[in-house]
Amino acid sequence: MCWYARELGRFYGATLDDPDADAEADISGIFKEGHCKRHDIALAAAAAPSAGRGTRAAAVSTKDVKAATAAWVRASKRFEGLVQLQHCPGFLHNERHHRMFGLIVLHAADLANRAFAGEAVPWRRVYDVAVRWRREAEPGDAVWWIDQLPRRAFAEGFGLHTPMQSGLLKVVRYATYIPAALDVVKETLRRNLPAGEAALRKTINEARTLEAVHALCNHRDFWCTAPCASERSPGVDLGGTRITLQAKPFGGFDFSIRTPGTPARWALYDQELAFHWQKLGEEVRAGAPDAIRDRIAKMFYYWCAFGPLSRGSAACGYAVLFGMLTAAGLGVPSALPPGRQVDWEAILAPTAAGFADGVRPWLADATAAAAPGDLPPPSEAFATLRDRLGALNL
Repeated sequence: MCWYARELGRFYGATLDDPDADAEADISGIFKEGHCKRHDIALAAAAAPSAGRGTRAAAVSTKDVKAATAAWVRASKRFEGLVQLQHCPGFLHNERHHRMFGLIVLHAADLANRAFAGEAVPWRRVYDVAVRWRREAEPGDAVWWIDQLPRRAFAEGFGLHTPMQSGLLKVVRYATYIPAALDVVKETLRRNLPAGEAALRKTINEARTLEAVHALCNHRDFWCTAPCASERSPGVDLGGTRITLQAKPFGGFDFSIRTPGTPARWALYDQELAFHWQKLGEEVRAGAPDAIRDRIAKMFYYWCAFGPLSRGSAACGYAVLFGMLTAAGLGVPSALPPGRQVDWEAILAPTAAGFADGVRPWLADATAAAAPGDLPPPSEAFATLRDRLGALNL
């Protein structure tokens, strides 16, 4: 961990004032994979950015960015607390992440505004600003686009892994979603029952624990894929997260979600998000508030099911959601819904329409006008890493 931090520090130090530097593009996929998986140093040393194509001579900026940065920071303050989950154990207050989140919302809103005005802005560019802020705000976290990892790792399916229970230990952050995840597993089992298995269907319906569901499968470990229905191509299942149940030799179970990032799956979600991004622009220009909110909720749904980042997908998804609402002029809710993790609800919902129905009242409860006022362009406020760190630390 220290070695990866040192090499990234060297890269960031060498490119601190370079407006063209981009860690995602400049750093080798081999190094990024090693950073994510904590590979032995020997496996990634040759790809270290300090000795690779990422190192560039610093060109110190002479422009005064302080006033522009301060204007963005002031405007971002009312969005900062929106990243904090309410009444959800295990999620602690982090002021730096709050500042990061407020700036992402405004930056995403700026790009979305350009798209809504007719500029050709692909959906990924809007999310990419969120990913960059998330990575730079906490360099110890490996926040990378999975399709930018080595081709071999991408082809094999780089898998995200988030446990709800590990052995006998329930994971405090996510254990509340064990019943909902079990319901998805049970529905999968019911769908695959042969005709005339009424007794087994009744047994499935009555199963309430990990032990009971594991026993249904003859005490064998297994995984199933949560459904994720496409709206771009009706009748197509994009393949949501994998829900995995494994018995532990000394008691308890590993119950987790795993999201594989493979080229085929990536192409499906890329097309799906591009479809909804286009529809959102049309609905904004048509001035249809209810349709806009639903479309933004659907984009969040597919983003969460997609899981395209090595980590940080949820935070980036929330920030872009609020950024789109802001750009559309609809205002944002005052907080995340108490006791709920909307990203988990998206991951476990079988359809985008059903998910949108569940969050519609929350999104409609906007408490403030959306327009942040006239702000300097991002190129003036934080064109370089030094500028962005200044905004985070102001």
